[in-house]
Amino acid sequence: VGDHPVRIAVSTDAPVVRVLENLLTLDECDALIGEAKPRLARSLTVDVEGRHQTDERRTSQGMFFAIGETPLVKTIEQRIADLLAIPVSHGEGLQILHYQSGQEYEPHFDWFNPEQPGFSTVTARGGQRIASVVMYLNTPEEGGGTAFPHIGLTVTATRGSAVYFAYDTGDEASLHAGLPVIKGEKWIATKWLRERPDRA
Repeated sequence: VGDHPVRIAVSTDAPVVRVLENLLTLDECDALIGEAKPRLARSLTVDVEGRHQTDERRTSQGMFFAIGETPLVKTIEQRIADLLAIPVSHGEGLQILHYQSGQEYEPHFDWFNPEQPGFSTVTARGGQRIASVVMYLNTPEEGGGTAFPHIGLTVTATRGSAVYFAYDTGDEASLHAGLPVIKGEKWIATKWLRERPDRA
């Protein structure tokens, strides 16, 4: 991507999954953690009505950056846009998550379920989610990978690397989980991509 080399280490087609080595530099990982730390709070999920809620399946702390909020965030967003050929305007704000030992995010889908009553609310700006990029900002001592149980794939959490996966609405194969951190801690940055720009 420009003069920044990114290597595809693993590739599957159903679902579309790409493990991207060196998406972020080690300095970028450290700097992103440093920018996020002062703003961490209990991570929320979106309920069936489209409201944010605490969910026992997700036990991390997190925060969101606005699009282009800092020079570092802007650089990372543009790199992802150039790599995937999806404009920055089609993405949600970068989310930073911190998992401590024992914490996890149980199996779930990133796409919004059209049968839930809050679907129109969560898709009013930007439409449906179409892809996710999970970037690993550190390497846990043990555990903390991303599992895709329907295809028997677990991506190891390795500092500077990322896993990209794309999906259609209702795509069962995109089921995934943030596995428990067995030892140490895990920091990730997540970028969700939408089908159209956020026009708000």
